[in-house]
Amino acid sequence: MNTCCKAVIFDLDGTVLDTLQDLSNAMNHTLASFGFPQKEVSHHRSAIGNGIRKYAQRCIPKNLATEDLLDEFVPVAAEDYKNNCMVKTAPFEGVCELLDFLQEMGISINILSNKRNDFVNKLTNHYFPKYRFDCVYGELPGIAKKPDPAAALKIAADCGIDPSNVIIIGDSVYDILAGKNAGMKTIAVTWGYQDRDLLAEHNPDLIADTTEEIIDYLKTLNK
Repeated sequence: MNTCCKAVIFDLDGTVLDTLQDLSNAMNHTLASFGFPQKEVSHHRSAIGNGIRKYAQRCIPKNLATEDLLDEFVPVAAEDYKNNCMVKTAPFEGVCELLDFLQEMGISINILSNKRNDFVNKLTNHYFPKYRFDCVYGELPGIAKKPDPAAALKIAADCGIDPSNVIIIGDSVYDILAGKNAGMKTIAVTWGYQDRDLLAEHNPDLIADTTEEIIDYLKTLNK
C-alpha cells in the first residue's frame, strides 16, 4: 500500500473533546471572583484558543486586561479549571470510532493543543486510555504555539515521518494555518468552536461535518 497518510495530529478542545462547558464555567467563576461580568457560552466559544492567557484576555473587560492583572487572574482560572475539567467534558460523537480506525490502519495518532501541557495529558489519558498516542503535546517551553508550525514539525520529527505524510485535524484556523505552514494536509471539523465559513476561508484540504467523512478521506489517500 502506498501510504499517503502516516500520521494524524489532532487538536484537543473542539476537535476530539467537547470541553466548552467546563472551560466556560471555570472562566466565569474566576470572572465573578474578580468582580467582572460573566460571559455567555457563545462568547466563550469564540474566545477559546491560543492558550488560557489569551482566553482570559478575551473575557476580562478590555480596559482592565493589563499584563499585571492577567498575571494575577490566569493562575486562579487555571486552578479552577484544573479542579473541574472533567465535569461536563466528553469526546465528540464518532471520535473513538475514528481513533479505532487509525489504530487498525497503523497510522500514528498524536495530540497538539495550545492548552497547558499538563491539562492536555490529563484529559487525553482520562478520556482515551485504550489508545496509543505517540505524542501528546500542549504548550511546550521554547516552542511557539499554533499557528506557528514548530510544534507540528516537532511531532513529525519525533515520529520519524515526513510532514507531507501528516494530516492536522482541528476546529480552528490556527490548526489549518499550522498545518499549511508545516507542509501538512489539513482537515477542518465543523463540530467545534469556529464557524464553517471562517474555516473555509483558509482552504483546508477537507471540511468534515462527521468523523465518517474523515475516515472516507483517509481511505482514499491510503488506497
